[in-house]
Amino acid sequence: MEIIFNDIATHYQFKDKYDAIEKMKIGIEALLYLRKRDASFKICSGEKLTGLEIAPGYYFPQIFNESNHVLNPNYKTAIKIFFVNFNSINCEKEKFIFEGIESGQCGLAYKINGTVFSLETNDSFTKQKISGKYTPDGKKCETVEIDNISEKKHVDIHWIKLGTKIYEANPKHKANFGWGSPMDLNDNEAQYVLDRSVIAGDEDKHLIAMYQNIYYSFRCHWKNYYHGYQDNSMPENMKRRLTNIPPIT
Repeated sequence: MEIIFNDIATHYQFKDKYDAIEKMKIGIEALLYLRKRDASFKICSGEKLTGLEIAPGYYFPQIFNESNHVLNPNYKTAIKIFFVNFNSINCEKEKFIFEGIESGQCGLAYKINGTVFSLETNDSFTKQKISGKYTPDGKKCETVEIDNISEKKHVDIHWIKLGTKIYEANPKHKANFGWGSPMDLNDNEAQYVLDRSVIAGDEDKHLIAMYQNIYYSFRCHWKNYYHGYQDNSMPENMKRRLTNIPPIT
């Protein structure tokens, strides 16, 4: 499971160092709870927090110099794990805009129907969804919401969505055998493409992707289980939202 860091939160500051420490604890507790429920959990970002002024006159590295009475060593270790060693992420041209601040990685989170993690530097980031504008190309713009985690309770709220998507082949789509649109990918390839698919409409029961210049649809048939098939006849407006997923390496 991967969650994208809301880098817009770094454009705001905590009230003071004590507020920063308490809010960091809240965030860390949420991330540790995620890690407990899914050991493979990763948080992704294009940049690290190193050197960032997180409160007036208080910089991120200073948090590690606090006494153990102020900040337990376990919190310090967790902060290093989650915020110093982000998993790298590459963003494309899509942007999410909040109060005039643009973010490519939040734009990516919306595009892939993902979830962001936010530090509570703004009241809006304490909520389970963040409202803003989304532009896929810098021209068209629409009002959207991104699922957000900043506190432990948000993990439970979003858990069904966060649960791993599992590919399960449907015999009717078996190439040269079934009676439905064929699925030419083997199970391993299909799982790889499913993991990188994006939501087709208003809910995640239908996901779409493009792999090796072929379009695919994935349909949820039970809980978090999906089957898939070639779907080159999908509407053009859906096709325009997709880019080729890199081949498995």
